[in-house]
Amino acid sequence: MSLGVIIKPHGLKGEVKISLNDQVADAISNDVKIWVRDTAGDVHGVVIETSQFSGPHPRLKLKGVSSREEAEKLRNYELLTDRTFFPEPDESEYFLADLIGLQVWDEHNKYLGDIGDVYALPANDVIALDYAGKEVLIPMIDEIVKLIDFEKNRVIIHPMEGLLDL
Repeated sequence: MSLGVIIKPHGLKGEVKISLNDQVADAISNDVKIWVRDTAGDVHGVVIETSQFSGPHPRLKLKGVSSREEAEKLRNYELLTDRTFFPEPDESEYFLADLIGLQVWDEHNKYLGDIGDVYALPANDVIALDYAGKEVLIPMIDEIVKLIDFEKNRVIIHPMEGLLDL
């Protein structure tokens, strides 16, 4: 599961500032193994040496990263962890990662494609729908997303005019 992203180095000794996804701070603690996905998509295991949660962007010191130059190489790497670090969501809640792979159907029972990714953006979350060989971004707002049904492995949407135009 995605924890967030490394946004930039901090200081001279290899610390990095991070931007966390909602409600994931509990998965960040000292001596915990997490993974980073580099910009090429490769995943590498790392261990958190220290973590500090002051200010708008927490800071991490990862074992083996000891200079600003090494920390700079981690810019824009995604932070990942095992789902077991998170408590199970309440019945009416879900993790955004749970949506990946679900089928998307319109209100007239027409299959549109599968969810390839989900983005947590400031205004609202967005579904990346694999539609007709292209990625279409679907805002997760009540006017569009009508039903999320994990039992049937699908999401029902009301595609507003122009939403699926390629």
